[in-house]
Amino acid sequence: MASTLLLNADFQPMELSPLSTLSWKESISAYYKDSIYIFKTHDNWKVRSPSIEFDVPSIIVAKHYHKRKSHASLSRRNLFIRDDYRCQYCGVKFYHHELTFDHVIPRLHGGKSTWQNMVAACKHCNGKKGSRRDITPMRPPIRPTWYQIYQQSKCYKLTIPDPAWQEFLNWPDDLLTIKTPVY
Repeated sequence: MASTLLLNADFQPMELSPLSTLSWKESISAYYKDSIYIFKTHDNWKVRSPSIEFDVPSIIVAKHYHKRKSHASLSRRNLFIRDDYRCQYCGVKFYHHELTFDHVIPRLHGGKSTWQNMVAACKHCNGKKGSRRDITPMRPPIRPTWYQIYQQSKCYKLTIPDPAWQEFLNWPDDLLTIKTPVY
């Protein structure tokens, strides 16, 4: 369970897609390693050991600024966001669990797992294409910037555990759900 929002030294999330979060154990460990400040703790959530009681951090801030990458990391989620959860062969929009990714130039023919060679595909189209090279996607795949993925990800719902996170996310209110966990 990711329960702690990780902010850069400039009070911006380290990543938004996926959201930069840590487990409560990782956040406490980072505090003891002296690499973060605790900005806010969860209300009414404490952890105890035989010798210490600790409020669980909700928002932590890195002590040193980490330069943001200019391009988005290649991940399944980011690939689907770039392609708007649409199969790039039939154009139909799907849920994430109904999509796969396809290598435009199949790995069998030397294709690599890169932004420029991978697209979202439904299972039917992916199976139909197989290792063929004569079927091309509707849009040529590109390597998106971090900002492009960030902007596109704001079209999708986000669930957070603490209302205090809203201030740092700049997410549309109608797509933001707050689901406070029971401790």
